[in-house]
Amino acid sequence: MEKRRLSEKKDLCIYKGMQGVKILKELEIKFEQFSELKEVWERIFEVTENPAPFVSYGWFFALNKYLLKREVEVMVFYEEGEAVGIIPAELKNHNLSLIGDQRVTDFNGVILDPDYSKKIIGALADFIINENLNIELSPLTEESELIKFLPDMLKIKMVERAETFPVLKLPSSWEKYLTSLSSKNRHELRRKLGKAEGAGIKKLGACDIDKLFELMEYSSGEKKNFLDKEMKDFFKALALYLEGIGALRLSGVFYKEAIIGALFCFQMGNMVYAFNTGYDPDFYKLSPGFISFAMDIKSAIDDGFTYYNFLRGEERFKFDLGAKRFYTWKIKR
Repeated sequence: MEKRRLSEKKDLCIYKGMQGVKILKELEIKFEQFSELKEVWERIFEVTENPAPFVSYGWFFALNKYLLKREVEVMVFYEEGEAVGIIPAELKNHNLSLIGDQRVTDFNGVILDPDYSKKIIGALADFIINENLNIELSPLTEESELIKFLPDMLKIKMVERAETFPVLKLPSSWEKYLTSLSSKNRHELRRKLGKAEGAGIKKLGACDIDKLFELMEYSSGEKKNFLDKEMKDFFKALALYLEGIGALRLSGVFYKEAIIGALFCFQMGNMVYAFNTGYDPDFYKLSPGFISFAMDIKSAIDDGFTYYNFLRGEERFKFDLGAKRFYTWKIKR
């Protein structure tokens, strides 16, 4: 279905204002409370090209309510009274930064009508220059409009490579996937799946998320500390939102009626995002973490996805499963 454009007008916007509403020629930048933007946010998200769950309204709702625990104001870009883009950035003490929590924010970015992408980033650049702001915008992918346009517009070179996120390009079939692996990794994958013969993966719902928590806490003391009440509430709210928009990919791996692994993933567009996982260490001889990912990769291929994004982390198993190394980026000024 063809994406609906929010507006057809394409005049370049030039910054003029200094305080309150930032007025540009036929474009305004307003800092508005996130809680008042649900309808606008979701309308723009619908037309954003290649949107990720990390910039969805539900993501920031859960983040603000359970982890940040404060009302935040974000940048909204208007033309003739109609919102055409949002940057989830806040301004404090002359510093502009993207809103997030390092524990859970793998990527950040913008939502915008693609007809306005360069104009919105240009307006942002004018605002930064005229207000003489310090900025630290991260974590961003190479595909982000902020990375594509903002450094050149600001005439700065302070773009730093940040964290690794391995991504697997999925072929059209499981057999082609196996062929794409090195002989050593292919043999190891088949060996581990053979040891767990009879295991199977099953899609779960948001109501099953406590199974994930149990495995996360059992498998790792670090994850047990990570999963405080606020973090569990964040996961629950996020799972419910994602389920409502068809983007939840919560799966359990079962062996002889016991759940030995669980994956909390997102699915959007042509990509699966592997956000968090837990496994039962009592079944360590079956490599439950590894086979959980392997089975979900097979499921993702069967479901027609093109990419499997492991998100942050250099764990060896991700590369053994065929992923290639990519990086997030940071813009500083």
